[in-house]
Amino acid sequence: IPFRTLVVSLLSHQVLLQNLYDILLEEAGQNRHGSFLRYISMQNLAIIFDLLLDSYRTAREFDTRPGL
Repeated sequence: IPFRTLVVSLLSHQVLLQNLYDILLEEAGQNRHGSFLRYISMQNLAIIFDLLLDSYRTAREFDTRPGL
């Protein structure tokens, strides 16, 4: 794997996780009336959770690669 591809992949993974944190955890803990989470449909929330699961699987696969 080229180094550039590796760095871009890890950076995009980090940005995805930060965005999911902002949507699902940070706003939920602030008890604000304008929280974005309350406007997400169940279908879109399921998509977000699928993204999180895919992200987890990708990270686990990355961690099990020999030589890393």
